[in-house]
Formats: sequence, C-alpha cells, structure tokens
Amino acid sequence: NHDNLRATVIKEAGVAQSIVAKDPTLSAKSYAEVQLDSREPRKFYHRYAQGDGSKAYLQEYSVVGDAKDFSNWKPTKLWLIKYWYG
Repeated sequence: NHDNLRATVIKEAGVAQSIVAKDPTLSAKSYAEVQLDSREPRKFYHRYAQGDGSKAYLQEYSVVGDAKDFSNWKPTKLWLIKYWYG
C-alpha cells in the first residue's frame, strides 16, 4: 500500500512523532506493523495505456486480505491521464 510505504519511510527516517501527530495522513501503519492476514483495506495504484498508446489511465484498487490473491482486489476509481509521456 502506498500509505504504508510513506509511513515506513517516515518511521525509518526517524521523523519525530510530534510532527507525525500534527498530520493524520502521516499516521498509517508501516509495512512491519501490518499483519499478513489484515482485513484492513489497502489501496494500490496501477498505470496503464491502451494498446496503441493513445490513452493512459490510473486505476485504483482496494485490497482486503491476501494481496497475492487477485480475487481480493476490487477496482474503486479510474482516472484518465491527460498528459501521457509514456
């Protein structure tokens, strides 16, 4: 999860908890804190283009459970990327 990546970097960099406490977007669990069988939804993003490269998209997925099981991945949002520099 991208939120967990940010939390992992913040914690490993030693950012003071007083700074993290001021911004709730920084308070996600680090990778080490997430249980393997977690039922907590995680978001993943995938960028892809049409076969001819004329349009590109960013797809958001919500994953609950084992991320290795793709039946646990549910598409939640889709954005058209306006400026594609493939």
